[in-house]
Amino acid sequence: MIQLPGGPHSFTHPEVTGIGRLKSRSPLVPFPEPELARTLERDQSPWFLSLNGNWSFLGVDEPESAPDDFAASQFDDREWRPIEVPGNWTLQGFDRPHYTNVQMPFSGDPPNVPTQNPTGLYRKHFSLPKSWKGRRIIAHFGGAESVLYVWLNGHSLGLSKDSRLPAEFDLTPYLVDGPNTLSAMVVRWSDGTWIEDQDHWFMGGLHREVYLYSTSHHYFEDVRVRARLDPSTGVGQLEVRAELGTDTPLQNPPHLQLAFFDPRGKAVFRQPRSADFANPGNPYLFQGRFADHIETLKKPKVWSSETPHLYTLVASLMDAKGRHLESVSVRVGFRSVEVGNRELLINGRPVLIKGVNRHDHHPERGKALTRADIREDVLAIKRWGFNAIRTAHYPNDPYLYDLCDEIGLYVVDEANIEAHARLAEICLDPRYVQAFLDRGMRMVQRDKNHPCIIIWSLGNESGYGPAHDAMAGWIRQADPTRPIQYEGALRFQLDNAGPATDIICPMYAPIESIVDWAQRTEDSRPLILCEYAHAMGNSCGSLADYWSAFRENPGLQGGFIWDWKDQGLTWTDENGQTGWAYGGDFGDHPHDANFCINGLVAPDGTPHPALYEWKKLAQPIRIEALDPALGRIRIHNEHDFTRLDAFKGTWTLTANGQAIQKGRLPRLSIEPGDDRDIELPLNLPSDAGGSEYHLLIQFWSRHDHPWAPKDHEVAWEQFALSPNSEPSRKTDHPRLEAFPTLAGREAKALSPHRSGSSVSVEGADFSIQFNLEEGTLDAWTWRDRTLLNSPPRLNVFRAPTDNDGVKAWAVPETRALGRWLAWGLDHLRPEISAPAQLKRKRNGSVEITTRHQLIMNGPDTTPVPHRTLFHTTRYSVHPTGIICVHVDFQVGRSLDDLPRLGLEWVLPGDFNQIEWFGRGPHESYLDRRSGAALGHYQGGVADQYHPYVVPQENGNKTDVRWMAVRKTDSAGLLFVAARPIEASAAHWRTSDLYQATHAHQVTFRSETYVRLDAVQRGLGTASCGPDTLDQYRIAPGKTTLQFWIIPFSGGEEPAQLALALRQSLSRSSR
Repeated sequence: MIQLPGGPHSFTHPEVTGIGRLKSRSPLVPFPEPELARTLERDQSPWFLSLNGNWSFLGVDEPESAPDDFAASQFDDREWRPIEVPGNWTLQGFDRPHYTNVQMPFSGDPPNVPTQNPTGLYRKHFSLPKSWKGRRIIAHFGGAESVLYVWLNGHSLGLSKDSRLPAEFDLTPYLVDGPNTLSAMVVRWSDGTWIEDQDHWFMGGLHREVYLYSTSHHYFEDVRVRARLDPSTGVGQLEVRAELGTDTPLQNPPHLQLAFFDPRGKAVFRQPRSADFANPGNPYLFQGRFADHIETLKKPKVWSSETPHLYTLVASLMDAKGRHLESVSVRVGFRSVEVGNRELLINGRPVLIKGVNRHDHHPERGKALTRADIREDVLAIKRWGFNAIRTAHYPNDPYLYDLCDEIGLYVVDEANIEAHARLAEICLDPRYVQAFLDRGMRMVQRDKNHPCIIIWSLGNESGYGPAHDAMAGWIRQADPTRPIQYEGALRFQLDNAGPATDIICPMYAPIESIVDWAQRTEDSRPLILCEYAHAMGNSCGSLADYWSAFRENPGLQGGFIWDWKDQGLTWTDENGQTGWAYGGDFGDHPHDANFCINGLVAPDGTPHPALYEWKKLAQPIRIEALDPALGRIRIHNEHDFTRLDAFKGTWTLTANGQAIQKGRLPRLSIEPGDDRDIELPLNLPSDAGGSEYHLLIQFWSRHDHPWAPKDHEVAWEQFALSPNSEPSRKTDHPRLEAFPTLAGREAKALSPHRSGSSVSVEGADFSIQFNLEEGTLDAWTWRDRTLLNSPPRLNVFRAPTDNDGVKAWAVPETRALGRWLAWGLDHLRPEISAPAQLKRKRNGSVEITTRHQLIMNGPDTTPVPHRTLFHTTRYSVHPTGIICVHVDFQVGRSLDDLPRLGLEWVLPGDFNQIEWFGRGPHESYLDRRSGAALGHYQGGVADQYHPYVVPQENGNKTDVRWMAVRKTDSAGLLFVAARPIEASAAHWRTSDLYQATHAHQVTFRSETYVRLDAVQRGLGTASCGPDTLDQYRIAPGKTTLQFWIIPFSGGEEPAQLALALRQSLSRSSR
């Protein structure tokens, strides 16, 4: 076996965190001249050399199988395969990805690892530029999972642990003229794996960039910049500390020269500032070779997420003769961060944290993200209205922080520590104390200069022990300008937070618990949820309720949604079909199935519908109705640092979802935190019965931004202007005898014909057939068109969401899905409980009433008292061919949480177009509908399907007034609700989604399924967090569903038919 630094099993010794690596520092690249350093473009420096690209690679099953001499220059690696660096070998043909949440991917006790321990051997041949000769040469490895050993030309340089922070090694002593060979060995499982148990894929390899840089023999060891701000005066203070490094005897030390440029590139200092490096003097008091400079600026431009003004500092080393040695540059943002009086203050203002947790993830590259991948993520996060990122659960590539500095995103920078499987054990294990400290200290040392970082995090779900307090103590001493947070310090109780956290930062706390804390606590720390609104599958129910709590209760200051992206990987199954993989799909055991699929966007970045809800709730402009019918509204500017004249506003008056008037708002110079009343010149039509009027206010960006072009929508609000516009779920409905009079509809006296158990109702151009024995509507033809493929049926089940219960797991009856399966909801068949009744009404209609019951079974199939559902359905057939359907549901008191109450209609598959007046255009649910505006929408039925990685309930519409399903430019059926309902149309059965485990496995049918619900259960966040709130569940008792069905031809417009019906009903009810 090759000789490893630290011994043959140094990868299982947690006391050993690194050997031979240089100390952590800001990622400074030297430039040969100050002007070039100002560009901050490291690729423009002649002293930077990327080693990204193909390396020679050999994968072996364990470290002991590595050839003894593989790191030697003369070793023959011609038979090795090429591998891309950065990259995960688990996605490049060696080994496999492995996903777990809490449980470890292997058995045993820390710090031990399996004997079979996949190991990657890397070799890279390179030659240095001639201009580098005689200079100091450093190799930078951005990240290696999970232990890195490095050699140059066969000489051992050392080892490094911490998969998400860089390791740098000095190559200078072992370089040769001509080709050199840099070799690395990466061991997959180590003592570090036990504290990198982070609810994500375990991979392997060199997953971040590798490069070389060259310095002079006197060089910048590091540069620390603090740009303090006094919010009360606006005065800034620039504090620079440069540390001098040298690898030769220091006879005449160089001195520091500083140039400083404002955000527009103008020099702030008329003349460069200079400072000398300290001499050792008294070794007892000597702290190091530092040069310090402090400069006061009267009114610097301030950095915030809204105003990311960046200055540029160029630091240069000048030798004793005034000759330039090298320059480095740092971007600088003046801002302050304080915690006190239950507030997190940015630049003196309390800021609501609109945050999201983000893992490094790409569906094909795993954790090996390109700069383009990172930029795409960060710009999208900003564009969707977030103002903060938590780097869950490890430091990110430095490029992410550069982007957040540039475009304005607050960052909680998190140490690479999560010991979830042994949460209460490892934090007390003295062998791991140095590893904890090392990871926290090195993170701060690397990232200290970024203004975007406002909080340091000590890690995630790792218990609470002495190492955390020690880490917090070191960080507070090293950086007194930022607070610290750590959820583990709460010890699972909001009132029990230890001193290691400056912020009360629970995860998945219920709304009632944080409101209770806010209303009674004397703790001076603010509460910011480090994780909440678990976005697994069709999720994020009650997000609006969280944000009401944040805005209404002092001390509550927002949080970070879990999380940004589904961590699915591109995968081809055994049938050759491509889809998104999750735990277990690669044969990885043990695993936690799809618990890594909990993002607001799909693996490829496609937004999930919950993201629209988020953007609406997070919008920084609030519009309040004063008297909207008269056009009187109040505009609140909820920005923290931006005047409202940076945006332009418009208003639109709609009738039944269609725009009838439009206008622009005046330019509004409203200061942050202020409001203003305005009056719009509305011309509201006199009320025509059945019409609904709404006022839509929208705000758009006035200028281009790096994350979005001008005219990007930043806020909207909608107000009802007539009584008909207010959604209601009252049980009073129009009389069944109330039928509309529609032009062009021939009315013929109806004569029902009975033959055995069958009844047919014939009209002028239609025929309807009922089965009295089964109590079903069996067939319906209109103008020789078949309208039904099969009878409508009671619909009380839904394809379970992950919040209902993760179907890949055993689901207990404490979860909604567990109860539903115990009740047998997935295979119920209603039984007729009374003979169907046939009546002829005075208005010429025919009414057929059916009564069915569902009796739910207990675990032993015995019927359970009170676990019964009755539903009575009345079909009233009008001579014009219109049907009114009235359903009364009576839910037994033991059925306290059904998925839905409604009917499912099966139409021919060529009824493939949908049009509706309700919330849209994306799906919405009872507890997730704030982000869907009421309007008139249309599209293909197939397009209503949302491909969640794990198939589940989707495509629902709320507050639906009417919905039409039709053939393309041809006939169809119009469903008009007596009161707003929930509705959807799809080409799949519920069982198709329930049985499929991946989106590409869903069977799409030739039929069209129309689902009309009086109510559907909300979504909640119970996959990891609070379940659906009581007000969004279906209570026992009586619920009514009533709607009219109107067949229509290609020349008729559903919107006009629906309006005519509502107007007719309005007249008949007077």
